[in-house]
Amino acid sequence: MALVKTWGYGSDAAADTPITPSSVNPVSAYSLIQDEPTECRLSHQQAVDNREMISYQCKDVGNVGTYLKSVHPSPVKEGVQYTVRLDEQLKITSTDDPTYAETVPVVAMLVIRHPKNGNISVSDIETVLKRLIGASYKEDTTGISSRFGDLMQSALRPVTDGIDPAS
Repeated sequence: MALVKTWGYGSDAAADTPITPSSVNPVSAYSLIQDEPTECRLSHQQAVDNREMISYQCKDVGNVGTYLKSVHPSPVKEGVQYTVRLDEQLKITSTDDPTYAETVPVVAMLVIRHPKNGNISVSDIETVLKRLIGASYKEDTTGISSRFGDLMQSALRPVTDGIDPAS
């Protein structure tokens, strides 16, 4: 039996987003500082003042829940959740005041959860990740711009060129 996979949305036109993955090199540029069955933590070897850390976490999930209702739910309820976490510290100094220094923490996490279903492939997860990154950008006729400025101001509802989709 051949299986056909389709997503619940229409066109998946690729957008030219300005985010390009950085070459992080977790094996050669980081030192292993924790290695447990459910978590691996790495510290950047060249980061001044230990200001960058990456962790990978994985755990079993009893029931993979979602906001979505399914007409044909998977019989497999048990799943896996894995997380990639980046802890950074942004150091801010002043060219006018040499005594001024501030360290600002920034934490970014990518959490993926799905049933332990053999029909889910790496390619499927990469497709969902691309959609997630796409959801971080505005629908904008003047070019591609991220929603992070809006989100930093707690403006959650997406808008297009100032038009509110809820109106």
